[in-house]
Amino acid sequence: DLSYMLLGLVLEEVTGKPLEEAIDPLGFGVMYRPGRGLDLVPSCRDNAVEEGMCEELGMSFAGFRPHCTDVVGEPNDGNAHYFWHDVSGHAGLFGTARMAAALGRFYLTTEDPIYLGGVTPQPGCDGRCLTFHTGGAFPTGCGHTGFTGTSLWLDRERGIGLALLTNRLYYDHKPTADMNSFRRSVHEALLETI
Repeated sequence: DLSYMLLGLVLEEVTGKPLEEAIDPLGFGVMYRPGRGLDLVPSCRDNAVEEGMCEELGMSFAGFRPHCTDVVGEPNDGNAHYFWHDVSGHAGLFGTARMAAALGRFYLTTEDPIYLGGVTPQPGCDGRCLTFHTGGAFPTGCGHTGFTGTSLWLDRERGIGLALLTNRLYYDHKPTADMNSFRRSVHEALLETI
């Protein structure tokens, strides 16, 4: 997460604009603070997951959202919400299936070397690309997983991608489900159809 937080700061410095404005030229529409236009379901209830993480680490934080409060249109990620005020390079992005598909199509078809680094494993980085990673939930190609359970998988060689929009946080917080085996089975099922 730290690298994406820093990347957000770099984008702000280079463009001279706040992050949510700096990404406007990409044409993805409302990505941060979606109260401006998207009809959203809750991403989680209160901060039970983050509270559990603090407890495991022996840390305390008194400023969490009230219990039994649906989190709608705000990042569930504690760093993004509490420190970065809902706009961060690593979390807090919101989008529709159509927006996720547009991002996938972009990475599947771009030939721009700057963006190709995002889908190309980098030497000495254990299967990591600049934006995505290989292995784990991804049987081929590369992808990116979100903490809530979402993922975007891309296979440039086959020309296919899949946006998986799920939510493992809303109902049962303890323990949060390991989504990678589910994601991988969905991706493999798609591969079997082609």
